[in-house]
Amino acid sequence: GSEAFEAAASLLEAALPLVASDLAAGGAGATVAPLLAAFMETCTRLPEGSGGAGAQASLEQHADVADVVGVLLSVLHAAFSSTAALACDSLRPKLLAAGSRLMLLSGVRGGLEVDCEGGLLGRCFDAWEAPIAAFRPDESCDGPGPMGPPTGPPGAGAGAVEELLGGIFGQLLGTLPGALAVNPGLAEIPDGWDLSRLRARVSQLLTVWCDASEARTKAMLASLQGLCARLPPMQDP
Repeated sequence: GSEAFEAAASLLEAALPLVASDLAAGGAGATVAPLLAAFMETCTRLPEGSGGAGAQASLEQHADVADVVGVLLSVLHAAFSSTAALACDSLRPKLLAAGSRLMLLSGVRGGLEVDCEGGLLGRCFDAWEAPIAAFRPDESCDGPGPMGPPTGPPGAGAGAVEELLGGIFGQLLGTLPGALAVNPGLAEIPDGWDLSRLRARVSQLLTVWCDASEARTKAMLASLQGLCARLPPMQDP
């Protein structure tokens, strides 16, 4: 039932910060890792939305989907805040796929709760910012000035950490356009969709990721160029 689901999530959230290194080894490999993988598997069973009213109608057939997504976002945030979880090669693809699925559901495409000020979409953005904070534990993403070089789990060099972060950021860049795409058949923007605030929040998310990283800045610009190249040509007035 839902209470057991939430209790298991709370247990996992409490256990993840206690794992300092290899999540796939020792006791964590027999308990924490399988439980985290099971939660990520749950994401694949969530209904899909196509944006706007059609998506909302589809999601309303699953009355508890918002509650489930909320629990999964809490687990995802805990996992994205754990360098041990992010460094686990067997779990990281599942975490990233789940993060993308939850953003698609919570964003404009899914229409589940397009609220970036504390709603499901806002919590999803917070989760996707967590890896940066995880690898820079002594600095705040909100603080002034550029952040220093990342630090990873014991034994991980700076180059390996940057490569890992680059892969996570690549997944984020690949997810955002679909999550924020407005259904062309949408007659009007629903009440509560503060698109101006949404654009600002996305800019903040990308700034956090690109700060002090030339490689990620170049990846973002390349992604934007690709999106612009796919836009239809402008018609003469």
